Amino acid sequence: GCLRGTQPDPKGRLLVDILKWDDDRMEKVHDYIQWIFPTNEASKHNLGAPLLTPQLRKRAATDPQVLACLRLSFERFCAFLGLEVLWDEDEGSDVKRIARVKQAEFFESRIQVCWHTKVVGNHNWLRVSRVLHCLRLLGLEAEAATFMVCLEDLHDQGYPLSNAVKHWRKRASTPLEQDF
Repeated sequence: GCLRGTQPDPKGRLLVDILKWDDDRMEKVHDYIQWIFPTNEASKHNLGAPLLTPQLRKRAATDPQVLACLRLSFERFCAFLGLEVLWDEDEGSDVKRIARVKQAEFFESRIQVCWHTKVVGNHNWLRVSRVLHCLRLLGLEAEAATFMVCLEDLHDQGYPLSNAVKHWRKRASTPLEQDF
């Protein structure tokens, strides 16, 4: 239900509504990310969040509506980060193919919130890890790999991501258990 965008989360929020939030709300609300990007690991911050069991993962990874919703969530999350997702539209197919993730024209306005750190990290970097993991678990390997290329580019440009990027590399490349 939630993954397909047809049922609300426990707070009554539908995916379509969450995706319309402005960036300030996405920054300040901390319990939505686990609903729109579930993984197979329990959240330490949102105990009621869905878990991708092997059965749910199998169903979700083969459900075109779930994958379409996940791509929309990914696109909105990237915009929140100041990034833009470019798609290749395949003539005669409803399936979008990712072409590239790049800095959006408004990237600079998102640096302070999303790409700076005062001490050790930025909570949005944990969100990035979750998104990478979820994309891969549900078979959107191309999206995860393309996102990772963009993250590596940011690191190469000198953004202070060294600790985070090491973790992201693991999320983006560690073999997944084929549990379904």
